[in-house]
Amino acid sequence: MFCDMCFILKNMDKFVISGGKELKGAIEIAGSKNTILPCIAASLLTEEEIILENVPEISDVASMIEILQTLGAEVNYDKPKKILAVNSKKVSSFEITETLGKKLRASIPAVSGRGQYRQKTTYNTS
Repeated sequence: MFCDMCFILKNMDKFVISGGKELKGAIEIAGSKNTILPCIAASLLTEEEIILENVPEISDVASMIEILQTLGAEVNYDKPKKILAVNSKKVSSFEITETLGKKLRASIPAVSGRGQYRQKTTYNTS
């Protein structure tokens, strides 16, 4: 049994279940940070409302929401339903502060469809 578990953990492409009872039911697959963050960034590419489902409640999602709102996007996040609605029609700025950019742990560039994104860097000369 221990070897079967090691095999499952290493390969993760199948589950080996032994026993005399049939399994029934359903499981909900959690949303992936590596998938959702590029989708949120891509919402800047259109002025149409984008609806994303199965959005995980993680700090990087909260940071991306804050970034989009700072740029002028309208963002509604229904955490219990895991639904994120983004409307970038009123985006008025394409710069974020270094502080806001550093909140995002992932390396996801938020590039506008208007091609004007850049991170605003401030330098302390004191």
